[in-house]
This record gives sequence, structure tokens and C-alpha cells, in this order.
Amino acid sequence: MNIRPLSFLTRPFFPAHCFQCDTLLAPLEQSLCQFCIATLPRLSRLDLEKLTRIGRTIPCPFSASLFFTEPVQTLCYSLKYGNNPTLAELLGKRVLAPDLVRYLNMTGLPEGPLILCPMPIHFRRKIRRGYNQSKALALGCSRELRTYGLKVEVMTLLQKSGHRKSQINFGPFERWKNTKSAFCVAPKQKKRVPKDALVILIDDTVTTGSSMLHAAEVLKKELKGNSLMLHALAVEI
Repeated sequence: MNIRPLSFLTRPFFPAHCFQCDTLLAPLEQSLCQFCIATLPRLSRLDLEKLTRIGRTIPCPFSASLFFTEPVQTLCYSLKYGNNPTLAELLGKRVLAPDLVRYLNMTGLPEGPLILCPMPIHFRRKIRRGYNQSKALALGCSRELRTYGLKVEVMTLLQKSGHRKSQINFGPFERWKNTKSAFCVAPKQKKRVPKDALVILIDDTVTTGSSMLHAAEVLKKELKGNSLMLHALAVEI
């Protein structure tokens, strides 16, 4: 795991505890202990099939790693509102990356590079939260994917075209309407995408899928020659 600089000096005086169970972490553990990571609620085949059917409306592969129940709900809340990039990078490395590797092995490893595209947030929200949690997930994921010999790069391809209200209390129809025309592709970043790259859109949580689907539609329109897939850390649907 990625350990903070000089953590071996500070840990004897400020021992690190697991974010979930509060037990002392081993020297090579960070944020979550091995047991808590291993026992996170995973999606069933039925849940994954629901996402597959949603993805067919684009069409592109749509998957997720965890089910949005406790303790995942608390973890995702900390990512979004707790300014916890260390936890986000750990979950990207230990949860997202292995799932993506399994999927790519089943479907066939791409010949070209992988481009991890985090879901964007408006700059006002980024200032308030301190960081983009989806980008931190993508960064942790990319570091682990490189250990498998894959060529990976994180690119902020998408931008928010306007500041919209939080969707936390919105219903499905309101979420769909609120995210329509909410995204655009950054022209400078678009030029950097190799023609043979597989673009993977990364998000932290999916409730109805409206945000990711609208973002995916924009990517498919602007990157017509590239394959696209969607992957989220956790899903509520």
C-alpha cells in the first residue's frame, strides 16, 4: 500500500486505527484493515445484471464493486464530505482495480492504454469539499493497475458545464432532468486521448445512474473512435 512519507517515524507516537473497526493498523495497512476490506458488501450477480441492462441504453458496459449499505454508506459519505483522499485512493487500489482487472481478463485485455476518467464536480463544490473524490479513487486505481503491467493514465476529460443543486434529496426523474446537459469534454484533454484507448468513467456512488449515463453520452459523442465503460465504487439501485 501507499504509505505517507515518514509514517514509520510518526506511527509509534500516533498509531493509526482502522476507519471502520478502529483496530490498530499493521505497519503496511492504511485507512482500513485487511479484514474490513475483505468483508465489504459486494454486488450480487442480480445487481450487476441490473447495471448491465442500464448500460445497454448507451450502450456500453456498466458495473460497480460494492453495495451501498453499511459500512459502505459511511465510507462513501466520508469520501464525499470528509475530505479523505487517503481512504479514496486505498479503495481505488484495493477495490476498484482488482474488479477492473477481473472484468478485463474475462472480456479480453485491451491492446491500447486505459484512460481513467473521473466524474467531475463543479469548482465551487471542489473548494468546499477539498478535492474530487472520484479523481482520488481513479488515482489509487491507476497505481494498482500499473502493477499488472497495464498502461494507465488518469485524465480529467469531463467538465461540469454549470453549478447545479445537490441531488441528495432528488427523485429519479429530478436527477435525470438535473444532470441533462451538465457535462462537456475539455478540448485540450480530448486531443491527448489515444485512438485505441479504452476510456473508463469512474464515480464513487450511483443512485439512479443518470449522472453517469449523461456523462457517458457526452464521452461517446466526443470520442467516437474509443471504447467506453462505466465503473462505480458503490451502487444504491
